Amino acid sequence: MISVDSEAGKITVNYKAALGKTTTTLDLSKKATVEVNGQAASLDKLKPGHKVVLDYNEDLAVITEIRASGTPKVPEFVGVQEINGLYGSPTADGKHIVYEVYGVPNSNGAILFTSQRKDSESYFQQHQRLFPGRHPAISGNGLELMFLAKSHPSASEPTLHSTSRESLDQPFRRATEVRELKTFRNPKSPYLTSDGLTLCFRSTGNNAQLVVTTRENRNSPWGSPRPLVAKSVETKLQGFLTWSWLSEDGLILVCSVEGNPKYKKNLLVLKRTDNKTPFVDYKFIDTENVPNQVRCPRYLLGTKELFITGHPKVEPIFQIGVIKNFTLP
Repeated sequence: MISVDSEAGKITVNYKAALGKTTTTLDLSKKATVEVNGQAASLDKLKPGHKVVLDYNEDLAVITEIRASGTPKVPEFVGVQEINGLYGSPTADGKHIVYEVYGVPNSNGAILFTSQRKDSESYFQQHQRLFPGRHPAISGNGLELMFLAKSHPSASEPTLHSTSRESLDQPFRRATEVRELKTFRNPKSPYLTSDGLTLCFRSTGNNAQLVVTTRENRNSPWGSPRPLVAKSVETKLQGFLTWSWLSEDGLILVCSVEGNPKYKKNLLVLKRTDNKTPFVDYKFIDTENVPNQVRCPRYLLGTKELFITGHPKVEPIFQIGVIKNFTLP
C-alpha cells in the first residue's frame, strides 16, 4: 500500500518484510511519470485498490516512474441505520461500538448504548443500554471507556469519567471521575487512542483548545494536558477545532473545524514529524463521498473504515455512518 504527498514530493510505501510490516518514505522525482492502466495520468489519479509498480533510481535516490493498474476502490458512505444514535466510538477491530442516544424513555439527557457486529460487512446488533453519559471514547480492546458525565446530580457541568471491565462479555464497573482532570469543566469530544495511553479532548473556558495528555500505563494517572494544535491554526481558520482522532504514533490528526460557515467541508487532516510539538500543517479532506459536515471521525486502519457522525445529503441532520474503502490522505 502506498500514500502520496504530492506537495512534499514523497511516497510512503507500506509492505510486509521478514520482521513484519515496514514503512519506507521515498522521494519522488520532479520529472517522474505516472501511468494508470496504460494511460498518462497525474498523482491524484492513484487510488486505493490500484496495483502499483515503482521505478526507483538508486543513483539519484528518487522514484522516476509510477505504473498503476486495476480498478480502484472508491470511498463509499454507508449509513448505520440500525443504530439510532450519535458519536459512535468503535473498538480497533470495529466489532463493538459505543454511542449516545437521546429520547430514551424514563431518562433525562443522553444514555450510552453499545452494539456489536460480526465483521465489517455485517449489521450492528445486540443493542445494549449502558448508563447516562455523552461523547464516549472506548479503548481499542473495548475494555476501558471514557465519557462525559456529571460527578453528582447537582453538578452544573460534566467532567471526564472512566470505567473498565475484565472482558468484552462482562459489564462495565461503576464509573468514577478522572480526578487529575476534574479541573477541566465541561470538556468536549474526548478520544482515547487504541492503546489507551493517550487522551485528546477539547478544553473549554478562556483558553479553549484541543489538548492531549498521556500516561505510562493504564493504571497510571494522566499527565498535565498540553496543546495538541498550534493556536495559529484556529486563528487562520477563524473557527475552532474539535472532534479529534489521533494516530497511534501521534503524527496524524483528523478533526473537525466548526464555527465558520464559509467552509463547505469541515474535516481536516494535520501531520507532524514528532509528537512533542503541536500540529501546525493542515489541509481539508475532500475525499469523494465524505459528507460536507462531519463530527466524531474515528479511523480503523485494519478495515479501512472511517466512522463519522454526519449525513451525505441533509445538513445539519446527523447520523452515525461509515466511509468504506477510506485511506487517510
